[in-house]
Amino acid sequence: SVYDGEKRTIIYSGSLKQNGLTTSLLNLLSELDEDEVKKCCITFRSDSIEESSIDPEKLRRLVDILPIRGKSQFTLSYLICYYLYFKRNSTGKFVKKRIDRLYKREWQRIFGCIPTECAVHFTGYEYGMINLFRSFEGRNVIYVPNNMPEEIKLRHNQHQLTRQNAYREFTTVALVTEDM
Repeated sequence: SVYDGEKRTIIYSGSLKQNGLTTSLLNLLSELDEDEVKKCCITFRSDSIEESSIDPEKLRRLVDILPIRGKSQFTLSYLICYYLYFKRNSTGKFVKKRIDRLYKREWQRIFGCIPTECAVHFTGYEYGMINLFRSFEGRNVIYVPNNMPEEIKLRHNQHQLTRQNAYREFTTVALVTEDM
């Protein structure tokens, strides 16, 4: 159980769709010994699970899972700063401080009672989850599965400021392919 007091590695898996990212994560977990797997906890947004996703209950047989439920709660000042940061790319100290505080509070809401030694953002996508895992005050790792600057140009599926801050502030930035 994630609440047994033993320190955990919390791994954000994304939507668990049957794709290369999920296959890679499952292969990685299968290479760990049983004691290491017991220290891992897979997390995902519960509203992202679809019919095409791997059944979380099947995953539970391998590793502890912790679905993320609920929405962030904003005061008016946090909402304004959220808009300025994500929609207007504001980099002011006040805005950055509020965004950092917002995600630290979210980390406490979601994972606060779980002793954690490492936080791993396995997908490298989703600016909200990147900021959440960036806010963990300990060892954190982000995987970079693709050429993200190129993805921003082609797909517009990343937030530039979030990506820059993540690569600067995560303890480890793990490049998945050698050509990056």
